[in-house]
Parts: sequence; C-alpha cells; structure tokens
Amino acid sequence: MLSRADVARLLEAAPNLKQCTLLTLVYSSGLRVSEVVRLQISDIDSDRMQIYVRGGKGKKDRYTILADQALETLRKYYRTYRPTRWLFPGKDGRGHLAPVTAQRIFWQVC
Repeated sequence: MLSRADVARLLEAAPNLKQCTLLTLVYSSGLRVSEVVRLQISDIDSDRMQIYVRGGKGKKDRYTILADQALETLRKYYRTYRPTRWLFPGKDGRGHLAPVTAQRIFWQVC
C-alpha cells in the first residue's frame, strides 16, 4: 500500500503528461490496468464526476469516481494530445494502449 506522499512522488516522477494522467486515473479512481487502457472519451462524465468502466473484473460494467484533481489532469491531457476514441491510444492509433505498456510505465516511473 502506497502512502499519499509515495503516490505524490510517483506522479511527479512521470516524465510526461500522458503517463501522469494514466497513473493519476489508476490511483484516484481505483482502476485496474486493463480498465484504464480501455477507457474511451465517452466513458468520462465530468458533469456527474464519474468514469464508466466497461467489462471490468468479471466482465461487468461499473461506475467509479472521478476526482477533481484527476479531471484537471485529464483536461490538460485532452487539450495537449486530442485523443479521438480511446483515451490512451496505442502506437498504431487504431487500438488502445496495451496493458503491458501501462505496466511498464508504472515500473519505469517507480
């Protein structure tokens, strides 16, 4: 279990906004790696401050919270990267980021 200070240091160590946004969503919303990489733009509901998770654990859909600070980071990320369908598109631009890539980001930042 990471302390608040550990999480803050982790987020500060992220080398770019994309990686910081991914890690922020994981920690602030309690998302699994497989869930965060499959987020679509339409899954973010800033009016209700919720994130719609499709096919989470047990292949069930659910809602989770969207923290104020995470929303601020998401807005900066969106203005910078302008993703179209997937919040975190893969290298080819057609699919989403691979879960192993997200795991690698975490371990590199650690």
